[in-house]
Amino acid sequence: MSTVHSNFGGSSIYILDKCPGALRQYKYALQNTSSPQAEEGTAAHQMAEFAFKAGLSAYDCVGLEFNNHSVTDAMANDVQLYISDIRRIVAENPGAVLRVEPKVTMSSVHTDVFGYVDASIHIPSQRKLYTGDLKYGYGLVESSTMQLKHYSVSTLDTFNLWDSIDVIEGAIYQPRGEHIDGEIRRVTYTIAEARQFQQRFREIYALAMTKDAPLVPGEHCHYCRASANCRPRLLRTLDMLYPDAPLEILDPGEVLLMFKEVPTMKRQAEKIIELANQYAKAGKKLSGYKIVKSIARHECTNEEALVNEILTSPASSIKNRNDLYNMRLKGKTVLKDMAGVPKSVVDKYFKAPDNIGTELVESNDKRPAIGIGAGIGRFEPVSGVMKPHNFTPIE
Repeated sequence: MSTVHSNFGGSSIYILDKCPGALRQYKYALQNTSSPQAEEGTAAHQMAEFAFKAGLSAYDCVGLEFNNHSVTDAMANDVQLYISDIRRIVAENPGAVLRVEPKVTMSSVHTDVFGYVDASIHIPSQRKLYTGDLKYGYGLVESSTMQLKHYSVSTLDTFNLWDSIDVIEGAIYQPRGEHIDGEIRRVTYTIAEARQFQQRFREIYALAMTKDAPLVPGEHCHYCRASANCRPRLLRTLDMLYPDAPLEILDPGEVLLMFKEVPTMKRQAEKIIELANQYAKAGKKLSGYKIVKSIARHECTNEEALVNEILTSPASSIKNRNDLYNMRLKGKTVLKDMAGVPKSVVDKYFKAPDNIGTELVESNDKRPAIGIGAGIGRFEPVSGVMKPHNFTPIE
């Protein structure tokens, strides 16, 4: 799975459709904007690609490492939904050609317009093209997404299939999303509709490449990597945050309008937090704040063994395994607080994550500082000997 991305890729072109000027703002985007959730998603995609090419199931990959993430039973169970459905389609259609993570370029628009489709299936006998897109996050994605349209047109261009296809079927696979339409959501296009998409992509590209392409803020700003440095977007957020009337007297329609902006507001706040943390990690003095270790959640190392030992332990009063679950296994803290669950058994099967991140907090936080100025807030003055002197840490 490649790490090279196009500014006109499947996920980016949606933003450029709404805001053509976003392209020139990308040069102001903060670097290293990947999130832990995105990194986990990359791991899931890499594991799926490996399983396809090695002829394995996702369950065979448990314990293997992809993108610095070890495959868990939960990840395998989620990704297997996608693997099984793709393999089903291939098995039900003799002669079907499966391509996994191919680079597809929309050459009919420009060579800069490309992406990597998770799974592409050409079914010559039915003059049909199938594109599958695995979404490992929780944010709900609709089957009408422009990303599937991008993959469809790009695949037709890349493999010269325009005269060989009558129907295109796309599917979003989102095992962790609680969508009303289920974990797999399908959509069908005719080849005539694909031609319309192709023309629309030409228009998006042409307008985005103009010198004065307009900056148009909106809900799509939540997904734009340059949103923290875009003035129209900032002004829109401020306008949404501070209405002329008190919140309590706004009508439901006005509240709903603001509610829809919450993700965008959160995105801006996340960018501010990220930048402040970058300054702190670089040793910049931020008066009244320090860098500390983030609070980490313990992970269960062997869920089945833990449950079995709790149920069979002489010290346990738990007899129903469902008592240990909230749809999935309860967390370490919850289990240890449960009456009848031996704490020693819980401790045996949970471990802290290997890589604990950092966060910026106020100096009165009880966690000790780390890194530059790590001694600040770590030691108490020795009573009766001397009083601590006020000093300014060297930057």
